[in-house]
Amino acid sequence: MARRAAASGVGLLIASMTGYARAQGSDDRRRWVWEARSVNGRNLEVRCRVPQGFDRLENPARATVGSRVKRGNVSITLTITSERAAKPLAINRSLLAELGALVEEVRKSTGATAPSADGLLRVRGVIEEEEAGDETEEALAALDKALQATLDEALKG
Repeated sequence: MARRAAASGVGLLIASMTGYARAQGSDDRRRWVWEARSVNGRNLEVRCRVPQGFDRLENPARATVGSRVKRGNVSITLTITSERAAKPLAINRSLLAELGALVEEVRKSTGATAPSADGLLRVRGVIEEEEAGDETEEALAALDKALQATLDEALKG
């Protein structure tokens, strides 16, 4: 909701940052949903959650919010559901090896017990879907357009 600061005589437009919106779309590979939630706040704070494999969308999404919102606490979330059969899973062996070395270093210096295999496999990026992140520029543009629509809805006054 927009209000004009009438008492001071200055034409300052103050926008209330409280809102919620949801926009969805799909292509031949997936369905997606962007959700935006915002509440008033003195400064701009943006929280962005995107699925694994779509990490390169996070900074542009934050920039998009920053260009449209000047203050408030804004949370944007992208949820993607694959239209295809589940992709085979793979272990990121280089990341797992790095984690193993770090765990051993910490274990030796602190005497802590080593984590279980399931604990290591829960670390983001250790288990990957094959072909994750193979998004075309066209698909990324469609996701950005959906984010714009979500923000339009959230910022309606």
